[in-house]
Amino acid sequence: MKCNKCGNEYPSQYYFATEDICQSCFEKLDDNEREIALRNMHLMDDAIDTRVGFGRRFGAFLIDAMLVSIITGIVIYFSGFFTNFSNFITVIQDIPPTNTSEIMQEYMSFFDANKVHFALITGLNLVYFLLEILIGASVGKMLLGIQIMSREKAPAPTLNLIIRYSLKFSNSILSLLFFITMLFPLTFLNNLISLVMFIGLFFIFGQKKQTLYDMISKTAVYHKIEEN
Repeated sequence: MKCNKCGNEYPSQYYFATEDICQSCFEKLDDNEREIALRNMHLMDDAIDTRVGFGRRFGAFLIDAMLVSIITGIVIYFSGFFTNFSNFITVIQDIPPTNTSEIMQEYMSFFDANKVHFALITGLNLVYFLLEILIGASVGKMLLGIQIMSREKAPAPTLNLIIRYSLKFSNSILSLLFFITMLFPLTFLNNLISLVMFIGLFFIFGQKKQTLYDMISKTAVYHKIEEN
């Protein structure tokens, strides 16, 4: 953890008087600066108390997953992918299970012939969730009355939303790059980052109700603020 005053790194919050000012720097502040720092800390505590936890965010995810599946299904049906996939399954079923080399050859042929379809499926997912950058909420979040904001419960800067989006959908982004370039090292990188992001999802059960990508992008999810 880094102190915003001196720039020193510390191993835990234990060394801090506020969320981002270490004990040593806090003691050097005058009374007015200390009061402002403590007031900001209390405002942050109030903001944390109003953050949206796992339940409603998971509900938004389910809505978005259903909508993306419907949109993707319609698009790839008319693109001919379903027909290609059906033919692939028919061919695979006719090959003896012990003939792994032929099965793998058919699989690679199917994959190579349908790279555009795989890229299209991945791209649709990325395009759908661009709303989280443009307006700070996907359709699922909007329907459940929640939105992405800064961790201080203010409108999130666009850069922060871009960072959050890039981390949250790093799996789709790297998969799309792989389908375009066919660079196999991307699959290793994808698996590694996906594992880290998956573990980071469980951080939402912590006191701050932030996933790892929320923490890195300095964002959090709150109930939508109604505009007057």
